[in-house]
Amino acid sequence: MRDRVFRTTRTRLRHYKASGILDPEATIPRREVRDRFIPMTAAEARLYRRIETYISRFYNAYMSGPKVQQPLGFIMTIYRRRLTSSFLAIERSLRRRLDVLVGQASASALLDADDVAAIESSPLADVDLDRPAETALGDEIGELERFLAELAERPPDESKMGYLHQELADAFHGPHDTAIVFTQYTDTMDYLREQLLPVYGAKLVCYSGHGGERFDLATNGWVRLTKQQVKTLFREGKEVKILLGTDSLSEGLNLQTCGKLINYDMPWNFMRVEQRIGRIDRIGGQPLVQISNYFYKDTVEEQIYRGLGEDFDWFTDVVGPAQPVLNQVERAIETVAMTAPNQARQQALATRVAEIRSQIEEAKAEAITLGDLESVPDPSDGVGPAITLEGLERVLTTAAVSAQRFHPHPAIPGAYLVEAGGRKVAVTLRRTVLDEYAPDVGLLTYGTQELKGLLADAGVEAGPLDQGRFVVDGQTIRTLDELDKTLASADLD
Repeated sequence: MRDRVFRTTRTRLRHYKASGILDPEATIPRREVRDRFIPMTAAEARLYRRIETYISRFYNAYMSGPKVQQPLGFIMTIYRRRLTSSFLAIERSLRRRLDVLVGQASASALLDADDVAAIESSPLADVDLDRPAETALGDEIGELERFLAELAERPPDESKMGYLHQELADAFHGPHDTAIVFTQYTDTMDYLREQLLPVYGAKLVCYSGHGGERFDLATNGWVRLTKQQVKTLFREGKEVKILLGTDSLSEGLNLQTCGKLINYDMPWNFMRVEQRIGRIDRIGGQPLVQISNYFYKDTVEEQIYRGLGEDFDWFTDVVGPAQPVLNQVERAIETVAMTAPNQARQQALATRVAEIRSQIEEAKAEAITLGDLESVPDPSDGVGPAITLEGLERVLTTAAVSAQRFHPHPAIPGAYLVEAGGRKVAVTLRRTVLDEYAPDVGLLTYGTQELKGLLADAGVEAGPLDQGRFVVDGQTIRTLDELDKTLASADLD
């Protein structure tokens, strides 16, 4: 297996480039991560602590009460996550909660699509919330109404927003033509775009679970865009300079023409941050990739992140051999954050940080590290696959029984509209095309229904993926030459 499977580190990529295995023109980005610990104003800090106290008090009240009420307590952990994102994100959640508790909305309104995505693996995902909402604590309603009024009177620009304005201005006056700003919540994205709109106008595009949007100066409103339109406009970098997105943006969009990424909020699971960074930190991207992570000072998230970051580089040491420890980090933040702000919480925080630091050290000592794998030999031409995508494309598009089913895609070079299994689908056999145009095209390869349908129509059965073969009338086909001859057979129509 060692001659066929390689763990590719950055050091090895640079070695491949120097030795000619990787294209000499390929760019291997250098990553530069900067953590911004942003102080809140006195008014923001008071409001933040008040919301924290409210969340922890009613969390404990519901969790220690009748079992039917516990889902309402668990939802408090979601609100605490939202508090780290923006004041608008928590305000909208609490307004939805108040509407439910006073009977003006159904319990389904307690969570939006971003919240549902965050809890998809939790026990709450399948809970009927109507009954818990009917048993809500009466004194919660009064407290909600009081500080929602305070939230409504807060200044429009929160402290993180001022930093974002300055950092974007510096980026565009410096080495960057475009920038991506990530947030966990569509509510926060809405806040960001309204604050940035007076400065950047139509240079903004957004992408969330609702799809893509761009401001239209002619209609003075936001208009819908497809995912491909968002990607094309941003990658061209002429009309659009800033892409605002939720974590929906980190699924299937490769944006390596950009070298600047700002995490306006930090998820409790820091692997999601690595997934965001992966949108721009790619072979062939910008030589320098700069990432900024925003934290509010004196918060649980900042203290845990800093406490571990004193000795560990998060995005090399922790997101690597000690990756399993990240689950412990998420649970630690949740446990401590749901405790009322006091001296006991500070002690619990210090204890959890010490425990996680010890776990990281153990994981690093026991795991196979990237350095251990540097001795893997360079790949040899002698162990290449018998059937490659390039060869498969050549055979399928020239053999009489299959070529007639391939039609060049009218808008995407290197892609086809293929008649397979009774339907016409957009596919490619080139990974560079897939990288550019997914999800508008799919990859035609082993294991896909499209390839199975295409071959079945031609009288050929695709073998199991792990065996990498084709079967015709019980006879195994293992090479492209054999496949070529089979498809050219006069016995197949």
